[in-house]
Amino acid sequence: MIDYDMDEAGPAPQGGKVANASRIVYWQGGWPGGYEAFEFDLFAHTFNCEIVTMDGVPDGEHVAERPLPYRFTDGEWAKVSELLGLTAIDGWEKDYNNNECCDGTSWSLSLFEGKTETRRIEGYNDWPQMGWVTIDELLEFACGLAGLPPDTHTLFGNSGEEEDEEVVTT
Repeated sequence: MIDYDMDEAGPAPQGGKVANASRIVYWQGGWPGGYEAFEFDLFAHTFNCEIVTMDGVPDGEHVAERPLPYRFTDGEWAKVSELLGLTAIDGWEKDYNNNECCDGTSWSLSLFEGKTETRRIEGYNDWPQMGWVTIDELLEFACGLAGLPPDTHTLFGNSGEEEDEEVVTT
């Protein structure tokens, strides 16, 4: 689990591969085109996104939406920090791919120190089991605060939840 120390300089991620990260960027795209990119600045306490859609527009053109960065209040940032701490990113593998599915969803999650990408996790039609639901909760929370449409953050991945098997005791 990631532990964020909340001080005036911003959160200080402790331990694991997230240590020293200053930004987290999640990107997803899929058929029929377009993509969404979400950025959390861990020191400025801001959230930004870029949404590019290609539905219903002529080939070669796109429609882009780039809201201004949203700055979290201290209380909102505490919730963001809590959710980031529950993502289990440190335990994620580098690649998650299911090549048996065609025309699916590609995604990536990148950690940055300044302008340098220090870790990239990506997938195609497959997702980590642990922490994926928390990433969805994080994006839902941030998109809601930033005034984005309710389905902007919708992740295509599995919920990370497995059905509980019924246990019969005698």
